[in-house]
Amino acid sequence: MLLQIKDYDSGYQPSKTIDKKVIGIGGFLVNLAFQIPIFTVSEKTMDMLAPPKKVLNRKCLTEMLEGYRDVYYKEEGEYEKDEEQIFNVFSKGETFERCRKDLFYNVGAFITHIPSNFIDQIDVPAIIISPDRIRNWANSKRKTGVFVNLMSFVILHELVHAYVYNRKLDRSKFGYASSVIEESLADATAYSHFPEKDRVTNLSELLLDPSRPPEYTSYVYWAETFRVVDPLHVLLLWRRGVIPVMYLHGVYLPPPNLDPYYHFFLHEFYHVRLFLKDKDLANELAAEILLHS
Repeated sequence: MLLQIKDYDSGYQPSKTIDKKVIGIGGFLVNLAFQIPIFTVSEKTMDMLAPPKKVLNRKCLTEMLEGYRDVYYKEEGEYEKDEEQIFNVFSKGETFERCRKDLFYNVGAFITHIPSNFIDQIDVPAIIISPDRIRNWANSKRKTGVFVNLMSFVILHELVHAYVYNRKLDRSKFGYASSVIEESLADATAYSHFPEKDRVTNLSELLLDPSRPPEYTSYVYWAETFRVVDPLHVLLLWRRGVIPVMYLHGVYLPPPNLDPYYHFFLHEFYHVRLFLKDKDLANELAAEILLHS
């Protein structure tokens, strides 16, 4: 059984190698991969269906997070316990908005609607992929043999977006923090499906390239978490619109029915602030993701 990968206008010939790769490592995402059509598209079509978007500027973000550290630590390694002071830094939605200065061109996208000015019909929801942009990404580090892995990675990344999609849920209430949370989760979940040899030899360097937006490179926050915690548990929370609060500050509080081994992951910080409102909590978690990346 093969995936529904079809070329729309990119000239790319779908590869059985990529099909086998995604099916072989896709885990819980595989069933969804058989249900959602995947189209390879030209860069022009990609920009029509998933227009370039404003993302976080790394310099602006660094300066902002340095301010966060100033109120977060008394000195290196010592936790500042003035919660009200910490809360005030990231309780406002515009915290991230003011650093959205860079334009990012998508290499893939999960789409749920078609713009009115798009003449042809594509059944949605669907995943669209730009092989040309993925090839350019692979070539940016002059790595050979990485195209199949990158194509597979992007497909898995977009399948995560599809998995957590809930048409009845409005995540705009979380502000831009929702993008930080979801893009980092999607990257980390896709990354976690690859064998260690693929991660080390040709994925890590490309995924951590400073030219990639911080929303994506911050996957490393979750990547470490997912060595101990099942990504599915986090995604199920996010799909219901629940901020994965138990992972705030790198702390994992397991449900009672899970193996006590997960308590091992309780480190560095020892509590979670549950008194925050949803939007504030989203901003707080997004800040933590970026800070610990």
